[in-house]
Amino acid sequence: MAKVLEFSVRTTTGQPLEEVRKSVESAFGFSFSEGEYEEIPAYIHTSLGMTIGLFQWGSDFLLETRIEDIRFLEAAEVKPLDVARISEPIADTLTIIGPFRWRIASDEDLVKDEKFADELEKRMAAESDPRNWPIS
Repeated sequence: MAKVLEFSVRTTTGQPLEEVRKSVESAFGFSFSEGEYEEIPAYIHTSLGMTIGLFQWGSDFLLETRIEDIRFLEAAEVKPLDVARISEPIADTLTIIGPFRWRIASDEDLVKDEKFADELEKRMAAESDPRNWPIS
């Protein structure tokens, strides 16, 4: 069984996303590019067969991974992939090296995330309704 890496950590800070990006880049020793992560504007970086996304989600900043390299997907067809979740050491490392306290999502965070996702979905639905479009 092949192992793949995965992590999802977050921080809450009064700083802008740009400052969070700089601290993560410094800790990891790489640069992000502007892009999208799960259809959300984000800073992204590809390494070790995974895409790392840094983005704002409600009042938090999330740093997450997803496997996108086709070779891993093809390998999963032969034998299942074993996911090695490394969120805790990533959160600890970023907290020690950088200026922000990083954590794994708590139950409270997950409830807050669900509420934010619902609000976002409602806002997007309202914006896509032609009755709400401005008249030119």
